[in-house]
Amino acid sequence: MISDAPCKRPKLAVLKIRGGQASDVVVCCREVFGLSTHWVEGRSYVCSGADCPACCQCWPSRWAGFLTVRIIGPASRAPMLLELSGSAWDRLSGLMRMEGYESIEALVLHASRRKAKSPLQLDPVTVAKETAGRLIEDHAAWSAISVLYGLPQPRPEESIAVWNSRCEQAASRLIELAIVRASR
Repeated sequence: MISDAPCKRPKLAVLKIRGGQASDVVVCCREVFGLSTHWVEGRSYVCSGADCPACCQCWPSRWAGFLTVRIIGPASRAPMLLELSGSAWDRLSGLMRMEGYESIEALVLHASRRKAKSPLQLDPVTVAKETAGRLIEDHAAWSAISVLYGLPQPRPEESIAVWNSRCEQAASRLIELAIVRASR
């Protein structure tokens, strides 16, 4: 039997681009993985949808996106998750359109932050030539994202839409608990 309990360790580490740093990465997914979140008590919680307790109490929401990437460099690195804000994704999408890139898949990006509080900037560089076998399955990405937010893991046989629907109750409960802690 597969448990609905959240996993404690993500299968994909999160790539953090700190202020004054930059990394070149190659995208290992076909699309951005996005979800709405609420910031409560110093951390993000996934919005649970139409009956979300945070939405009902007018807590602001924001979009969070993730790309699976590999750092380009002399040592082959394991795939990682790169978190990006809505504005970072909008900027990258605009640059991709302007420069004629049709897909995010296998795109080489220059990821940078000027200062600690500066937004992440993603600049398309080129398309990687060798990507065979380098794509990360959607379930692996969503599985890692579920760990970050304390949600149940997607089951191998279920679609992401079914998993998302299954997570609504768990997400709602997590937000309810956070709001209670915030009101104390």
